[in-house]
Amino acid sequence: MIVLPSAFDVLSPPVAAVLVGRWQKPCVAAFEYLASMYPASLLELITNGRLDPADLTFAAEIAGRLRDGDDVRRALVPLLSHPKAVVREGAVYGLARHVDAGVREILERLAAEDTSAGVRTAAADALDEGGALA
Repeated sequence: MIVLPSAFDVLSPPVAAVLVGRWQKPCVAAFEYLASMYPASLLELITNGRLDPADLTFAAEIAGRLRDGDDVRRALVPLLSHPKAVVREGAVYGLARHVDAGVREILERLAAEDTSAGVRTAAADALDEGGALA
C-alpha cells in the first residue's frame, strides 16, 4: 500500500502514484514534472490548500510557465491575497507572463500598497515586464 503525502492525495491515483514513486514529498522537481506532464494536476495542487507556504510559492512560480493563461490566472490570482508574503510574491512571479487587465489592476495595487517590500518590488517588476496584456 502506497502512503501519499497529504498534498498529493487529492490527485488522481495514477498521477499520485507516479509522484510518490519519484518524490516522497512536494518539491520543486515534482512541481516541474507536473508542469510538463500533468499541468492540470499542478494547478489542482495549488488550489487545494494543502501545500505549505514554501511549497505553494514554488508551485505558483512554476505554474507561470504553463500556456493556458486563463487556468493559471484562476489558480494564482487568489494567492495574491494570501496571508504569507512569500506566497503572494510567488504568485506574482507566476502571473508575470499571464497579465490581463484584471491582474494588472491587482498588481498595481500590490506594487503600491502591499505590506511586503518583496511583493511590492515583484509586482512593480511584473508590471514593467508585462508590457502587453495577455
